[in-house]
Amino acid sequence: MNPSSKHPWHRQLHPFGLYRAEGSHNLDRATIENFGIPGECLMEIAGTRVADWIQHHESFNARGIILAGKGNNGGDAYVVARLLHEYGLEVRVHSLVHLNSLKGDTYLNAQRWLSVGGEITLLSDIDGKEEESHLDKKKANDAKQLLNKPALTHFSKALATADFIVDGLIGIGIKSPISASLEEIISLINNSVNTGIINKYALDIPSGIHPDIGVCMGDAFSADFTFCFGGIKPGYFLEDGPSYCGQIIRCELPIPSSFKEAHQFIIDEEWVQNVEGLEAPIRKKRNHKYSQGVIHIISGAVGMTGATIYAAKSAWAQGAGAVQIICPKGLLNLYDFHLPETVKVGVGLDDETKLGHHHSQEILNILSKKNGLCLLGPGLGRSEKAMKLTLSLIEKYPGPLLLDADSLYALSPPILKKRPREQKLVISPHKGEFAHLLSTLTPDCKCELSIEIERIERAEYIAKKFGIWIVSKGIPTAICSPEGFSYWTQYDTTLFNRIGFGDVLSGSMAAMMLEKSSVDMALVKACQQNWEQAQKILMVNAHLSPADLVKK
Repeated sequence: MNPSSKHPWHRQLHPFGLYRAEGSHNLDRATIENFGIPGECLMEIAGTRVADWIQHHESFNARGIILAGKGNNGGDAYVVARLLHEYGLEVRVHSLVHLNSLKGDTYLNAQRWLSVGGEITLLSDIDGKEEESHLDKKKANDAKQLLNKPALTHFSKALATADFIVDGLIGIGIKSPISASLEEIISLINNSVNTGIINKYALDIPSGIHPDIGVCMGDAFSADFTFCFGGIKPGYFLEDGPSYCGQIIRCELPIPSSFKEAHQFIIDEEWVQNVEGLEAPIRKKRNHKYSQGVIHIISGAVGMTGATIYAAKSAWAQGAGAVQIICPKGLLNLYDFHLPETVKVGVGLDDETKLGHHHSQEILNILSKKNGLCLLGPGLGRSEKAMKLTLSLIEKYPGPLLLDADSLYALSPPILKKRPREQKLVISPHKGEFAHLLSTLTPDCKCELSIEIERIERAEYIAKKFGIWIVSKGIPTAICSPEGFSYWTQYDTTLFNRIGFGDVLSGSMAAMMLEKSSVDMALVKACQQNWEQAQKILMVNAHLSPADLVKK
C-alpha cells in the first residue's frame, strides 16, 4: 500500500484524514477548480453548518458576538452572522479591518451581512483618532496597530452581556506570532469575567493556534468548541491545541473523497466500528483455550515482576484464551501466587531470577510448541545478558513479536534487517525510549524532537523504513504502520503517563493482535478500549490506576 487514497479502508477513513494548512487549501482549490463548486458555495455551506449548530444549542433569545478577520475565516464569520440574524438571534460583528480591505468571497459575504441590516464595528483606529476607524495599508502590517478605544469599550460591554462569541479572525492562515492589537482582543476575551459563562466557538481553528503543529503563536482564543471545515487539522491534537480547541465538531464540506489522500488519521469510534465489520477475526470462535494462539510473555528480572503481572492481567482481561509466562525458575512461585489464571514455564536453574542469552534456545523451543504471539520487555531488565537474549529472539522467532520497555534498547538497524521476513514486529516506545531509538536507528538524523509532530513524523519514517509497526506513546499516541499510515488518538493520554499503564497497553495490544486479522486494527482497538475502560472508571472514581484496567 502507498499513503494515498488507495488505503484499503479509504471509504471509511477519508472523513477522518489529517491535513495541514497547505493540504486543506489544496482540497478547497481542487474542489473549486476541478469539481466546479465555487468557493462562495463552500463558504456558505461551512457557515450554515455552524449557524445551524449554534441555533440548536443556544437559547432562542441568545446574544452573540462575531469576530471577523480579513481572510476566508472572516468570510465564514460573516455567513454565520447573517444566518444567525435570519434565525432571530441578536448578533454583533466586530472586526479589526475595514470593509474596503476585504477581497473575493469574504468581501461578498460582508456585503451580504450589511444588506440584511447588519453592522460592522471596527476595533482598529489606525490614525489614532477615536472618531475615525479606517484601514491604512502600511499600518495594517504594523504589529503595533492601535485599537479604537470607544469601540473597544463598546466591545467590552457587549462581551459582558453576550451569551456566545464566534472567532473568525485568523483561521488556518497564521504563519507568525499574532499582532499586539489582536493579542489584546484575545486576552480581553479570555480574561473576561463573563468568559466562564458564555460559549466560545472557533471557526476551523482558534485564532493564534498553528494548524500544523498546535503551537500557540503568542496568545490564542480559548474555545469551548471548534468547528472543523473539510480536512481535520493536526494542530487540534498537538502541543497547545488540546487546551485551546475544546470539543471538535466536524462540518463536512462537499469535497470529493477521490481528492482526499491523507496518510494520517484520527482514531474515531465511527470508522473503527465500520472497519471492524469488514475485518474478519483470525478465528471466528474459540473451540478451546489454545485455538486462537497463546500470548507468551517473557519476563526475567527480579524486582520488576510487576510489569509482567500487569501485562499478563491485561491480556487476560481483554479475552485472551491462554497467557503463558516464560520466566527463570526462581520466579515461578511469585507468578503462581499473583497469576493463577496463567500458565507458567520456568527456564534455567532452580535458583535463577534473571534471564539471559544462555536461555534463548530453551525459550525458542517453548515458543515453537504453541503458536501465538511473543511479548518481550516488561520486567526484562537491561543487563547485557538480557539484551543478547532479545537480539536472539528478534533474529530467530518467526511469529508476531511485540517489544516494549527494556527490550527496545537492543534494537539496531543490523538486527532489524536480520529478523525473519514473516515476523510481524510491533514496538511501543514512550517519548524517552523513542528518543533513544531515533539516535540508534537513524544516526544521521539531527532532529531533537522539540515538538510532538517531529516525534510522529520520525516514527512514521522508521516504521516504513524497517517494515515494522510503532506505537509512539505521547500526546497524541500515534500508531505508525509499515505502509506509511498513522492513526492518532484524540483523547487525553496524560491519564496514562504513570508507571504500569504502558504494561497494561502492551497486554491489550497482544490480545487484540491474536484476535484481529489486521495489525493496524488490533493496535487501534487496544488503544481505544483502554481509553473507553478508563472513562467508565473515572465516572465513579476520582483517580485511575493500572490495576483498575486489568479487572475482568
